[in-house]
Amino acid sequence: MNIQYAIAGGKVYILEANPRASRTVPLVTVPEWAMDKVADAVRKLTELGFKVYATRGTKEFLDGAGVSSELVLELQEGRPNTVDAIENRKIQLVFNVPVGRKGKDG
Repeated sequence: MNIQYAIAGGKVYILEANPRASRTVPLVTVPEWAMDKVADAVRKLTELGFKVYATRGTKEFLDGAGVSSELVLELQEGRPNTVDAIENRKIQLVFNVPVGRKGKDG
C-alpha cells in the first residue's frame, strides 16, 4: 500500500492512495486537540473506499463531522480491542497522536 501525503499548516493532506491495491484498514485514535487536524485526511480515506476504525471519542467526533467509521474499543474498555484488531490483522495502519509519557491524565 502506498499513501502519499503532505503535512502543512498543522493538517494532513492525502495526495494519493489506492485502497483497491491492498486490504489496508486504518485505525484513527487521536486526542481532542488533534481531531480537527485529521478529520479531512480520514474523510478522504473513506471517500477513496477505505473502511476506518476509530476509538470511541474519535468516532464520536468523526460522526459529528459526517465521516464514517467503525468503533474499536480501547484496551481498558474490554475486548475485542485495538490490540486484538491489530493482532487479528483487521487493522494495518494506525493514525495516533501521542499525548506524552503520562497519557491522557498527565
